[in-house]
Amino acid sequence: MTLQNVWQCAKEKLTTEELNRLLLGTDKCGMTAWHLAGKRVKIQTLQKVWQCAKAILITEELNKLLLSTDNQGNNAWHSVENSIYSKTLQIVWQCAKETLEKALE
Repeated sequence: MTLQNVWQCAKEKLTTEELNRLLLGTDKCGMTAWHLAGKRVKIQTLQKVWQCAKAILITEELNKLLLSTDNQGNNAWHSVENSIYSKTLQIVWQCAKETLEKALE
């Protein structure tokens, strides 16, 4: 089952509040799906998580997703920065920029 299929099923079965928890929820290390996609350099997954988040989260929640920290105090920026993949860092930056521009409108 692909991430797209999982997301489609979740949208059909879950409430908005439950979808928010799905996107903003953390694992035992305090990492969100956003952290994990960035850390594992899964560019398509990172972009898909962002698309899903933009579809249902309000600006404040998007900020929370972008800035949330894991149990070590690291946010997605730290996770990506620790990798050698600048493309992933560019994607995270573009997502943050979109959110900031929207907030300033």
